[in-house]
Amino acid sequence: MKKCLFLIPSLTNGGAERVMSTIANNICADCLVRIVTFKDNEPFYKLDERVEVVGLGQKVNRKNNLTLLCSGVFGGIKLIFDIRKMIKNWKPDATMSFLGPANKIALLLKLSGGVKNKLIVSERCDPIARGFLDRWFEYHFYKMADSIACQSKAAADFFDKDTQKKIAVIPNPIAADAIPERHVGERRKIIVGVGRLDGQKNFSMLIRAFAKLTEQFNDYTLEIYGGGNKEAELRELIKNKELENRAFLMGVKSNVMHYIADCALYVMSSDYEGFPNALAEAMATGLPVISTDFSTGVARELIGEKNGIVIPVGDEDALVLAMQTILENEQNWESMSIENRKLLDELSEERVMKKWKAVLGIDK
Repeated sequence: MKKCLFLIPSLTNGGAERVMSTIANNICADCLVRIVTFKDNEPFYKLDERVEVVGLGQKVNRKNNLTLLCSGVFGGIKLIFDIRKMIKNWKPDATMSFLGPANKIALLLKLSGGVKNKLIVSERCDPIARGFLDRWFEYHFYKMADSIACQSKAAADFFDKDTQKKIAVIPNPIAADAIPERHVGERRKIIVGVGRLDGQKNFSMLIRAFAKLTEQFNDYTLEIYGGGNKEAELRELIKNKELENRAFLMGVKSNVMHYIADCALYVMSSDYEGFPNALAEAMATGLPVISTDFSTGVARELIGEKNGIVIPVGDEDALVLAMQTILENEQNWESMSIENRKLLDELSEERVMKKWKAVLGIDK
């Protein structure tokens, strides 16, 4: 039986972690699957009992910048040797890495002979949105992999023509069990956002835009689901805008779409994205949607005139206008909901997993 080794920093509640877990669950009947994480933590997403998870126990000392740098450098070196030894002993037929740190380690192992069989690296975001050193590394070193998985054509276009020949564009799948039945009937007057509370998601713009709507739509509330390092800052913004009784940070929820299926509107306010899992899931749930036009172009691919509105990145006034447009036209909510629900079939696990199995070489 073939062996597939997956590398990822952790198995927390991120989009890349969800996709890797989904792939592992779908292929573990056809091959032996081992997921190697840099840290020791319990997987957030449910894994098939046949999937083996090995945590390497990386520790990061954040006492100050010097200890952070040292622990990062020495911890990274230790990870390289630990993974190299594991690959030598386990002898996987294919190794696949997710997220920047894991991709770097996998490519360094490939260059040094530590990975002798097929290596797939997966670009999970927009390369253009990264810093100069990361962009330089991706452009010059990703070509060393045997295959590269990207989530959009725009991300694939970042690479040179020779590298593009190795690229498979694979959107993220939507897990049917994470999507509730489509809500029919009156919707709760709630605007929702879902994602990490960090700078990338730009929830501060969503809160400011919502504040401008409160007089016209005084019976609406805002709920934001997720956790992250901007929580205190966002709470302070809510307080400054006097929205304590109108805007709420709801924390992290498993199967979050079950909580929001009957809401009026979903908003993605991100400055950049790779493939936005939460947006796709919200659409498949049947929610009317608004999204920023982040550079990978996925929002434009998913959202047409019949099912939502796409606005420029960082354009607060455009967001206010888009929310007004949808909230003022409740008669369109049902048709938007029906149209968006079609995505559940278009991005089904069955369809997307065929592409992943082909990349991994287990499609036969």
